[in-house]
Amino acid sequence: MNEVSLMAKVMITIKTVEGKCIANHQPGDSFIQENEITVGGLCSAAYNTLYPYIVAMLHDANLPYADKDGNLCIRCPDPENRVVFELKKTEE
Repeated sequence: MNEVSLMAKVMITIKTVEGKCIANHQPGDSFIQENEITVGGLCSAAYNTLYPYIVAMLHDANLPYADKDGNLCIRCPDPENRVVFELKKTEE
């Protein structure tokens, strides 16, 4: 893996919510992870699930389960309230 770029960012967007998200996340909510600075307002359980993927994306890892554009969809660990997050590397 390469060193993280000073401009590397990952956009975290809530794609879908089925049930009741305990953090009250709604589809369309988004957060920016910039380098190794944590994001504010994102559910801690979800963040712990997303973090390894965020770090991999920040370091340009080639993830075989990413879509053709390198984006990932990851599900919240809550088995009864399904929240899906999309991770997308961005320079914005």
